[in-house]
Amino acid sequence: MYKDVRDIFGYSEGVLALKLRGYEKLGLSAPTVVKLVSCSPSLLVGGVNEDFVRVLEKLKGLGVSSDWFVGHLSYRSVYDWSRMHDMMCFLEKLGCNKKDIGWLFEINPAFLIENSGKKVYVLISMLLKEWIRHFKEQNCTCYGINAHSKENVKETHGMHAESM
Repeated sequence: MYKDVRDIFGYSEGVLALKLRGYEKLGLSAPTVVKLVSCSPSLLVGGVNEDFVRVLEKLKGLGVSSDWFVGHLSYRSVYDWSRMHDMMCFLEKLGCNKKDIGWLFEINPAFLIENSGKKVYVLISMLLKEWIRHFKEQNCTCYGINAHSKENVKETHGMHAESM
């Protein structure tokens, strides 16, 4: 921990306790805060980490408890809270409902926690590649639709794009 965030060892008396209390004010229990900052000591640098707060808020909206989440963190990992938050937003933008996203994380915490959610992107990429391969083999007609406007609809035959 020392080499990762040397600044925390130079704080004046009481500053570290104030930082820990800042995380407790988010609704985390004292033992949960201890585990959290042990796994991610960078959270003690500066004020309460806004990206981490966004992750907690998003998890709460998904029905995932913060104690469960912190309980699955590892001392051997480094966490990118911003990427974790972006990944959860990405799943919602794909059309996944909050209950299902929460369920996915509860049955397999690695999707959220390992590599800060990078596994979800890898999984979606693998599924997309398989989908493309399948449609090429079947020589299917597919339609690409812009979700934000009905313009630029494209029909593809065997995955070779032709503008309509």
